[in-house]
Amino acid sequence: VVMAFVKGAASDLGPMLATLDPAAILPVDRLRAEIEKLMTTKLQELTPERVRALLEEVIRVHLGWLVVWGNVFGALIGLVSTALGYP
Repeated sequence: VVMAFVKGAASDLGPMLATLDPAAILPVDRLRAEIEKLMTTKLQELTPERVRALLEEVIRVHLGWLVVWGNVFGALIGLVSTALGYP
């Protein structure tokens, strides 16, 4: 039942979508202006405390992985150097 509906809708909507011009619905200049306005508003909402919290959140995640991989590679280098006879 659902497949019949989807097939019927596709055959009706297909030709309409083929002739659709997205630029005619929403002009690019207007869209860019809206995005710029939104970005300006969002940037004005950022306080130093909020920026600090965002940075700490991102750094904490990435710094944790940096420490893990640093330990892994340090251990590998230590094992290889010990195996080769370096002190």
